[in-house]
Amino acid sequence: MGERPNREAFEIALAVVCSDVKFARSRRSLALLRYLGEKVLSGEAGEIKEYTIGIEALGKNAEFDPRIDNSVRVEMTRLRKRLERFYKESGAEAAIRLSVPAGSYVPQLEIVLATTSQSTTEPESITEPESTTEPESTPEPEPETALAAETFLQRPSRSRSWVTILSVVLLSVGTGMIVMQWGSGIRVVNILTRSDEETFLPSQPLQAYPSLAPNGSWMVYASEDTPDGQLQIWRESTTGTPDRRLLTRGGCSKTAPVVSPDGLWIAYREECSPGGVYMLESRGGGEPRLIAYFGRDPSFSPDGQFLTYWVQDPVTRFGTVFVAPLTRAAEPLAIARGFDDAHTPIWTRDPNRILICGTRRARGGPDEEHDLWLVEPPDDQGRASRFAQKLGVSAALDRKGVAIAHETLSAANFGWEGGNLLVAVRVKGEQSIWRIPFDEKWNMSGPPARILAPGQKGAHPTAANGILAFSNMTQADRVWEIPLAANNGLAAGPPRRLLDQEALSPSASRDGATVAFLTRPQGDSRGEQFEISRLDSSGRAAPLTSLDGLTRRMVVSPDGKRVFYRVLVPDGKIERQEIRENILAEDRSHLVCADCGAPTDISLDHQVLIYEAPNTISRIAAYRRATGEKWEFLEHPAHALRSGVISPNQRWIVFAENTLREGQHIIVAPYADARHVPPRKWIPVERSGAHNEFPQWSPDGRLIYYLSDADGWWCIRARRFNPDTGQPLGSAFDVFHFHSFRINPSRLTNRPRHLIGFTVTARSALLTMNEATSKVETTQIP
Repeated sequence: MGERPNREAFEIALAVVCSDVKFARSRRSLALLRYLGEKVLSGEAGEIKEYTIGIEALGKNAEFDPRIDNSVRVEMTRLRKRLERFYKESGAEAAIRLSVPAGSYVPQLEIVLATTSQSTTEPESITEPESTTEPESTPEPEPETALAAETFLQRPSRSRSWVTILSVVLLSVGTGMIVMQWGSGIRVVNILTRSDEETFLPSQPLQAYPSLAPNGSWMVYASEDTPDGQLQIWRESTTGTPDRRLLTRGGCSKTAPVVSPDGLWIAYREECSPGGVYMLESRGGGEPRLIAYFGRDPSFSPDGQFLTYWVQDPVTRFGTVFVAPLTRAAEPLAIARGFDDAHTPIWTRDPNRILICGTRRARGGPDEEHDLWLVEPPDDQGRASRFAQKLGVSAALDRKGVAIAHETLSAANFGWEGGNLLVAVRVKGEQSIWRIPFDEKWNMSGPPARILAPGQKGAHPTAANGILAFSNMTQADRVWEIPLAANNGLAAGPPRRLLDQEALSPSASRDGATVAFLTRPQGDSRGEQFEISRLDSSGRAAPLTSLDGLTRRMVVSPDGKRVFYRVLVPDGKIERQEIRENILAEDRSHLVCADCGAPTDISLDHQVLIYEAPNTISRIAAYRRATGEKWEFLEHPAHALRSGVISPNQRWIVFAENTLREGQHIIVAPYADARHVPPRKWIPVERSGAHNEFPQWSPDGRLIYYLSDADGWWCIRARRFNPDTGQPLGSAFDVFHFHSFRINPSRLTNRPRHLIGFTVTARSALLTMNEATSKVETTQIP
């Protein structure tokens, strides 16, 4: 070949082609291109011969004779034609391209610059510079090249251009791609754009969280119909008059607005870290007033003198409800103190009763189950009450075959219409609004009944003066794939759904050939335990049939031959956590560990299982199958440790450490056959103060990927790592951004975060994305 091709550019070009849905339909051409690409990347291009292609790529036997059998030449001709067709159609805007010249079996790398509509494109070969020494300064691009690059990047299209020009620093908001010079290679930071969203969802902006004024003549809600794409608070008339105004601007997104009883104020949540509850004049203007950092789902008291809200514990995900006075300076006071978990409060018509969703502190018996409760605010001396009245809403809905929709964009899904409770419920996988009547003593006075028409979807109900406002919403969890040049931290293609049906929490083998995920059992639209399915050869979910129970936690072994999953088994007043194993080739399951925790990884020989010990403060533990021995080898007296994953060379383990006040860190420790490692020997990879979770290794063990909310959104970041010394290299960098409310990694739902299931393979990153469409609508209450 002469000069050696630039590795990063070659990996990107290869990944772009292989991730194309149309090209991938030809399995033989796809396998052949991957084989040739791997030979080039491993420095074995000189060994690519017709005979070796037949044996190693096409599966011929040792008697294969290319002088008699022309199948290699036939397949190479088909490959060249498919590459040519790809670059004319879906890959028409690719700047870095692969070709296999006639008479050769070695792929070549070319760059195509778009100049003007009259000019033709001239390919230029891309080679690795002979010297790895960085120049003292970056030369300015020639005017023609700069113009070509700008034209290329700003060309309007519904598809994204995924690779760009070496040695040129460019930013293109229109294509959702940020490109930066990086040594002798390139760095491409990709962003999920609206054109990506519109490939899968309608193009209307998301609207949600309505709240009606007391007289019903206007309402406020959150909408991403803003120049920066953030959710901001809007005020709009409900009487048909053209009165729509933007109340908040800039900064970060705002959600869950609520109007005060006198209509003069609104309270809302700001989503920026650390987040919090704010108040603002309802007419607009003025400065927002901070009520409480970390607060969620505000609700005014009937006299407007107090505000209730809740705060979520970052470790347990449980909530605590507070009441804050608005007319005098005083500290907010916690209420519902007899509860392990209390959240989404909403004041009733009675100033001495607040509705919460919660679980009372366990004393044994059904009264402690998660349900809707009435609790009291503090008295005039600030003393908290332990009064709690269970309303029995969950049982009443269960008798109707429906359940409260807790996960709808993580906001209160309750409202009041006089003495009637309005609640958003899940019915056969869809959301609707039901009404439950209560008498003056808060006893249920009639059965729950649907108030929206069948097929009409609804969430976030609010009522006033005979008018009902709600979010007409559809929402689904699906597994998505981000193509990667995984050893280089480069996004290599547009994101895509892995499959169209609902699924979540993917896990995969290191090579990406085996993918499993959680799916709902057939006919179950309400349960929070799932069955395990795998991706079959047709791209559909194939449920495993021999599972011994449903699960919420599972992991695929590195070689893709087994799935390990946790099953909760009743054991008196507690649930024992069993780990079971499914051998995929036989679809056969059996018990591995009778009292362990949630599995997160398995050694290469399948003998040492890594799991999260189910302590009050989670620790990372190991189970040796040959001896039945189990032990905790990573622990901290105050910080929860999760998501332990062994490095490809089996020398290191990466995990997440939740420090509570200083964010969640990504840490590496020596693995050493799971021997105990004290915190003083831990190696920090990311200590930004943000929440960093779900660490994953690149296939070569030289990159650590993770999800981070460092910029206020859940995005993919990475940092380089030396597997010989155990030290991180350079600074962390962005790989892919999900700055979207309509498609994002479950950012605004109440699901446990582990169900995101972030996984990195040799070919892509997999994770759960929550897809939502929503429009605020009003109707007369029937």
